[in-house]
Amino acid sequence: MVRHYVRKTKKGDSYSKNDLCLAKEAVQCKQMTVSSAAKLFNIPRPTLYDHINGRRGIKSNTMGRNTALGPQHEQKLANLIKIMDKYGHVSPFKNGYPNKDWWLGFSYRHKLSLKKPQVVECSRKKACNPFTIYGYFELLRKTMDELNIMDKPDRIWNLDETSFCLDPSKTKIVGAIGTPATRTTHGSGRDNTSVLMACSAIGQKAPPLIIFKGKNIWDKWVPDQSDFPGTTYAATTNGWMERYAFLNYFEKSFLITAQPTPDNPVLLIYDGHSSHVDLKLIEIAINNNVTILLLLPHSSHLIQPMNLAVFKSVKTTWDQRLCTWNRHHYIQKLPKQELSRIICNIWATLDKQIIKNGFKKAGIYPYNYNAIDPAQFDPLSLSRWNLRNTVENNNQIDINQPSTSKESANNTPEQSTNNTTAQFIDINTFEEMLLNSMKQIPIENTKRRQVSSGASVITYEEAITILREKDLENNKPKNNKRKKQADEVPVNETRTADINTEYMIEQNLDSFDEELDLNFSLDSDDNDLLNELLREEENLADERYLFRTTNNIGDWILIKYDVKEKSSNEKHYVGIIKEINDNMLKVRFVKLKSEDKNSTTFVYPIADDIDDVSDSNVVCCLPQPTVGRRSQLIFGITFSQYNLK
Repeated sequence: MVRHYVRKTKKGDSYSKNDLCLAKEAVQCKQMTVSSAAKLFNIPRPTLYDHINGRRGIKSNTMGRNTALGPQHEQKLANLIKIMDKYGHVSPFKNGYPNKDWWLGFSYRHKLSLKKPQVVECSRKKACNPFTIYGYFELLRKTMDELNIMDKPDRIWNLDETSFCLDPSKTKIVGAIGTPATRTTHGSGRDNTSVLMACSAIGQKAPPLIIFKGKNIWDKWVPDQSDFPGTTYAATTNGWMERYAFLNYFEKSFLITAQPTPDNPVLLIYDGHSSHVDLKLIEIAINNNVTILLLLPHSSHLIQPMNLAVFKSVKTTWDQRLCTWNRHHYIQKLPKQELSRIICNIWATLDKQIIKNGFKKAGIYPYNYNAIDPAQFDPLSLSRWNLRNTVENNNQIDINQPSTSKESANNTPEQSTNNTTAQFIDINTFEEMLLNSMKQIPIENTKRRQVSSGASVITYEEAITILREKDLENNKPKNNKRKKQADEVPVNETRTADINTEYMIEQNLDSFDEELDLNFSLDSDDNDLLNELLREEENLADERYLFRTTNNIGDWILIKYDVKEKSSNEKHYVGIIKEINDNMLKVRFVKLKSEDKNSTTFVYPIADDIDDVSDSNVVCCLPQPTVGRRSQLIFGITFSQYNLK
């Protein structure tokens, strides 16, 4: 940083703080536009825009960038230093500032260290929300009560798949200081094999599903004798889980192991991956007394037993066994048969207590509503959650306990709620203040359809209906043969067929009788022609709407202005009628959101643009726009033939 910088321009000397405040107030009170205020007070227009939109604060005395600490914090710090100097306080640090030795002692006393932050996906960070997490636990308790399995851990199951790397990477070795240690492997460390595992809350383990990359399963891939009987195998094109593989495992392996009955139903909990949700799978689950509960998206690290305890122990043992195998088979690739044998042996010898600990840590069995540590939640979301619960509890206390004194009788529930809210808002931790001070830049997201709000039970009739409609929509054949058929049919036959079809449609539409039962069928080509005719009728209706002759308050209109420019003699603007006086219209104008003249999206300017317009300048009336996000106005027509501004 330059310590003795001399400003080379006098750009910031043309206006003062008072001028900036006056200009900002004039624009916000709609007394002046931004351009006129900038010219009057001699302030750069971008600077005034930034202050109006809150992107910049009060103009500083130094005319430089913002300081690291805010003005209030700097002033408070300066006052403290002055008070210390007043009473002759001397700095305890050597040379007046803390050095590295002080930092080492300070970090040791308070257990601090410099560390590389662990990368956490944004989606997983957002999933740590008390509103969704506690909602999932409510749904879990309700489902377990309905199935009457709250005290039956053998009826609660969890499954998930994970990948096993074919090269060891976790096991550490001992070596000389200052000498690099190496481990020679066959592959690049990126070859993985997916394995699906399932277990119950009592510690029972289901046969695993090992998924290889390929089109077929070969006999050399399967060991002659497995340490875990019933192990299943599958082959997919990419080596990942797919719907047909998951469906076969559920029907031919899991149901045999869990043995659900009407008297002893089974609750199966897993994540909502696309390969785990299928219409046929849900129908089989319902018919076999299995209730499927999908976990919250991006929250398996918090509430899934397999991720909390089981997979870590399994993969640690797997890495150790892999190192042992590599020492006896130098620079050799692990055969698929040996891979299956090692995985089955690890899964068979896994301690049942590890599985039980996973279900306990996830709060599934024993059921624990408060299994998730509140420290893992987002502080602001947690404060809103606590505030809501406090307000609800106070409201319930006010209802259940009638007041006995005059003061309590005068206090309404609304007043008590406001008092509680004010009390809670005043209590801010340093972490909350820090998060509030961090400015977030909003990013406009594209629209998307919400399929599920979070954790959900999918084994019910409504879910089956939704999946059936989705399958019908995906399997609907596309009519791509029309163009080929039109090329093959002679021109005369095509023209004759079109004339006959149009005549038939016109006759039926003109001479339609409600009491007459008309039974005629149209092929795919005739259906497309009928749809085109309907679209033409709708377009004509829109055009007739454009050329209305009467103007009313609240109507949207297109207005022309005559200008003297070489490019064009007319410019067109869009606005809404606010008042009507004889032949004069008071119109509030909007502007295009983008510079593209073919755009149909408009926004209101920062300062209202209102003008009196003669009725003769109105080109046409416009249909009512659709209000989108951030008050954007979207018209269902195009303005390509106009010089729109």
